[in-house]
Amino acid sequence: MSEQLIDIIFGEMTQTLTRGRRIQITNFGAFNINHKRERMGRNPKTGKAATISARRVPTFKPSAEFRDILKGK
Repeated sequence: MSEQLIDIIFGEMTQTLTRGRRIQITNFGAFNINHKRERMGRNPKTGKAATISARRVPTFKPSAEFRDILKGK
């Protein structure tokens, strides 16, 4: 039962982020999608220059309350 609930919640979160919308969870933090531009990078094995394609990256920013809990305050 709890596994199904977690699957539903994460499914909804994934769909929301896919649509480009932010998810705010009070006293916990916020999930967002950042858009990264195409850029030049290097292949760590060969050292050759390589183009890194543009992409969307999920990010998480913890709330101040959550950071305080982790710090033991």
